[in-house]
Amino acid sequence: MHALHIADYIIIAGYTAVSQIVGLMMTRKASTNTDHYFLARRSLPWYLLGVAGMTSCFDLTGTMIVTSFLYMIGPRGLFIGFRGGAVLVLAFLMCYAGKWHRRSGCMTTLSFVGAIGFSLVTPPTDERRLIHFYRTTWPFGLWGPVRRKVEQELLERMDRENRNDEISVPFALLWQITLFLLPMQLIIKTYDAFLWTLPLHLVALAGLYWFWWRNLPKADEPVQPA
Repeated sequence: MHALHIADYIIIAGYTAVSQIVGLMMTRKASTNTDHYFLARRSLPWYLLGVAGMTSCFDLTGTMIVTSFLYMIGPRGLFIGFRGGAVLVLAFLMCYAGKWHRRSGCMTTLSFVGAIGFSLVTPPTDERRLIHFYRTTWPFGLWGPVRRKVEQELLERMDRENRNDEISVPFALLWQITLFLLPMQLIIKTYDAFLWTLPLHLVALAGLYWFWWRNLPKADEPVQPA
């Protein structure tokens, strides 16, 4: 078994020191109130919230599991994680969750899911509140009776945004899969595969920009007409 070299200890110590310094700096800001702690004072635009929600799923446990599969059965182990739906979940979080969280006013994912869950086990919500929720959050799905109470101009904006998001999801899936593959192909020196994967990644990136990023509302743009 090989021992760590001095460079390894320097890297570990440097990473630990930087993490602690950044943590202490951010603690002062986060301790102001719950908005600062959970939502960065609600100063982040919703596309960054979506990306942050997506990247928060890249945790140490998942990384070690995928690494274990790679060690045991080679590069094929990577696709076990893909088969489990991880990539689809991340694409959904990136394209939808950030906007829904910001518009709904919920502070965390748990509160957003809890609000939906409690609505299923409590008496029906009155129509006025449902219409307000629909006009504010812009969810997709079967909202026929509610949609009929919303002005046509707003419906057209909702449908256009949802259509762009639906088109963006396949690009997000391809982008995330190739984002996983590219560094691994470099590490294991499969340069031919890297050269095939890179154009796919760039196509996915261009599709995300065209259908998702450039159509995102500005952070300070009102969700619904005044």
